[in-house]
Amino acid sequence: MRGMATLGDHARNAAPGLVLGVGLLVRVVFLAGADEPALVRVVPDDAYYYFKVARNVVAGQGATFDGIHPTNGYHPLWMGALIPVAGVVRDPLLFVRVALGLGVALSFLTAILLHRLVRRLTDSWWIPLLALILYWLNPRAVVSSLNGLETSLSTFLFTLLLWLTLGEGGVRCSVFGVGGSEGGNRHAARGTRQATLHSLVLGGLMGLLFLARTDNVFFVAVFWLATVAMTERAERLRRAVVMAAAAAALAVPWVAYNWLVFGSPIQVSGLSIPYVHHELYRLQGHSSGEAVAHGLKQFAVMLYEGLRGEIGYSRLVSFPAIALSLLVFAMRWRKEPATRRAVLVLLGLGLASLAHLFVHAAIRWYPRPWYFDQLLVLLPAVFALALGVLARGAGIPDSRTPSSLSANPQSLGGLMLAALVALASVQTTLGVRALARGEWPWAGEMLDAARWLRDNTKKDDVAAAFNAGIIGYYSERRVVNLDGAVNNAAHEALRRKDLIGFMRQAKVTHYLDFEPMMRRQFGGFFDPGYSLMRCSMVAVPGFEASGPGWSDSHIKVFSLEWQQEGTKEE
Repeated sequence: MRGMATLGDHARNAAPGLVLGVGLLVRVVFLAGADEPALVRVVPDDAYYYFKVARNVVAGQGATFDGIHPTNGYHPLWMGALIPVAGVVRDPLLFVRVALGLGVALSFLTAILLHRLVRRLTDSWWIPLLALILYWLNPRAVVSSLNGLETSLSTFLFTLLLWLTLGEGGVRCSVFGVGGSEGGNRHAARGTRQATLHSLVLGGLMGLLFLARTDNVFFVAVFWLATVAMTERAERLRRAVVMAAAAAALAVPWVAYNWLVFGSPIQVSGLSIPYVHHELYRLQGHSSGEAVAHGLKQFAVMLYEGLRGEIGYSRLVSFPAIALSLLVFAMRWRKEPATRRAVLVLLGLGLASLAHLFVHAAIRWYPRPWYFDQLLVLLPAVFALALGVLARGAGIPDSRTPSSLSANPQSLGGLMLAALVALASVQTTLGVRALARGEWPWAGEMLDAARWLRDNTKKDDVAAAFNAGIIGYYSERRVVNLDGAVNNAAHEALRRKDLIGFMRQAKVTHYLDFEPMMRRQFGGFFDPGYSLMRCSMVAVPGFEASGPGWSDSHIKVFSLEWQQEGTKEE
């Protein structure tokens, strides 16, 4: 007969809901109360590319940021989610709030899936709670859930596939008997149809994961291989083909569209900025060998220093946790056959994460914080599984009943709960501070520049900027993106080193950006054509008061006039 539940038991049973509620409250309070300056300090400039393109699609202009040049500079699944929202919510600020709210909802579902996954893998009460705190209250996850980008959608699909692969018993591909009777044949046929349907669902989710972020291809490959490997030998070929076909049916049309319309299977957002970095390095006189060494150095720095920022923990926490997990798996490998499949899948995803990181840091030279959000799920899952294995190896009772941990609710169970409460409190405080501080303190100046452009130019004027998202969204003007992140024509102009001609063709009347962008970073991409442009700086007081600026500079505004071909500048 089970004993009566203690107050500690009730508290521990209610703890997951409290953690979910606290994390959700932090996000909702910020989302409801933040004004435009607070939002732009948290929501990166790139998110406003999505918002503006979605609103232009609804307005009938097609997939374009500036209303002039078509673009494929976005991940299609998130854009597909935003377009219906843009069709319903017409107010620009409310649209931003709703888009961010959608990201919060997806992150909330991710947190629930992670808790359920770890609970199934460890059959424990405190280890799933620890994993939930490490993800849902992580300040990096709090900020990522509100960044307005594809991050939350991508991470949700990643976690859903992980949950389906491991949490629900892995692959359920059994054919229910092959008998000679008519009833046995019907039973087998029904089992085959169910297995095929399950394969279609998994393959479809893999295709969606690719469309959520096309660099998720590394994780798609691991999920596909893991699912095939865990299937009964007789059914492996069927499952492999069905999953691949379902994934390809979703992924191939997008890749083919990019190739046929824009000349590359990769969208321009993945090409343009890395091209600029590589070309600037080459123009400085560096050799190919030096470029390779530079990329490897960036990868090493990202592993040691940058990765800390992406997972939200100090190296003093993250590196020992990873090392401990690998040590536990190695020591208990033969004694824990039930967890081998989960360990192999998680380690496979870890290798995929390294490949993913290597591509962005060593090859593209452009790692961004939101590229690696899956680590916020993967690392707590790995650490939680290792703790479960370690607890069983040490003989610590591992049960969903909290009081089984100790006969005295004030002893080990109470201490564990107190430690988790302390961790949750620290994480929550750091998350609130991260939202109040924001990651982009100079974005307030970009918002002021957008307002200046709206109030001091005509509706048919065309502006240009390298950092064009916030300025283009809030100015209610056509703002041409010059770095090519969301402008395929600008990318081609960069490759021709003819941004002047590109701006002239677009009839740009104003250029505004932080001063180093034109001279230091993109100066080598403007020739020829200076003789056709008359440029005068506009006196705009007050931008410096918006914030600390970027790279020790503030936004400058220039008025542009274009000479006719064959004439000389006065």
